[in-house]
Amino acid sequence: MEIVETRISSVGGFTLYMVEFVTEGEEKITVKVENETDAELARDEVLRRAAMKLGEALGVACTECGIEPGSFVTRPSARRAGDRAELERQLDEGLEDTFPASDPVSVTGSTIAGFTGPKD
Repeated sequence: MEIVETRISSVGGFTLYMVEFVTEGEEKITVKVENETDAELARDEVLRRAAMKLGEALGVACTECGIEPGSFVTRPSARRAGDRAELERQLDEGLEDTFPASDPVSVTGSTIAGFTGPKD
């Protein structure tokens, strides 16, 4: 399941937020986030609280089913994790697979020998 959209709406002012995670197949997971303060919460804070609730719910569901929670958590890609060494390794591997087509093309230019006049 891949989340393609996240929608946040406030209900009753800023006391209750509904965070909706939408998948490619239009499946929706809705998390209710309650706000004990009178102030509006920033989008990042609402998402953080919703993610914490989802994490807790996953842990409870896995415990009840006897499943290891880590088996559901996906590892981020090297790009998303910022792993430069892994990105370089993948690039090198890709270049090796395309050899010799990956050789740099030589650039040539033409000149007129002996012309010493000014440029216009």
